[in-house]
Amino acid sequence: MQSLLTQILNLNGVAVEDYRDLGEQLVLEVEAGKECAICPRCEQMSRNIHQSYFHLAHDLSISN
Repeated sequence: MQSLLTQILNLNGVAVEDYRDLGEQLVLEVEAGKECAICPRCEQMSRNIHQSYFHLAHDLSISN
């Protein structure tokens, strides 16, 4: 199921690791496939996670 959800999301470099069906909500745990990224604060390349955030998205379209 995780690979199907990864395909539905269709976000380059992002994979669904786990999910929870809460009835009216579907909670996805996703992971970025990059080893490093540019820090949004200092704008320097980093391999370390400085912070971790939860994001809530409402009513995402699953088709174009």
